[in-house]
Amino acid sequence: MSTVTRDPDPTPLRTDEMIERFVSDIIGHAVRRQVWSFFLDDDGMLTGPVIPVEDVPALPGAEDAAGFGAVIGTAAEVVEARAVILVWERPGPPMLSSADRHWLCTFHDGLTAHDVEVRAVLVSHAHGVRWARRDDYGF
Repeated sequence: MSTVTRDPDPTPLRTDEMIERFVSDIIGHAVRRQVWSFFLDDDGMLTGPVIPVEDVPALPGAEDAAGFGAVIGTAAEVVEARAVILVWERPGPPMLSSADRHWLCTFHDGLTAHDVEVRAVLVSHAHGVRWARRDDYGF
């Protein structure tokens, strides 16, 4: 896991369009499989570190939701974040595969189990960025 510093002159991310533009600018098209966590305060400002988690296995294991939720949930609490933006980066087409849906559900469920609000879930793919609504990956 590595940490990326945030923009020194941030803009509040208050709308879906602003979030999508931000993710497109920061991550863009996928290079590898990893999940990014961006923390937002009460005003929609980025707060705390940006955390990309690399070396994600092909499919989630039973313990992955709890582990991810605990790590990101603790970080959110420490930086007093109100919500998290999740970005699933993985090479491939924009359409969600079964593995994508399992991972997105795992990430989402892990965070909500730790009382972390998920503001947005996006997918960085080979051609850009797209939204992933709960209906797209919920089981």
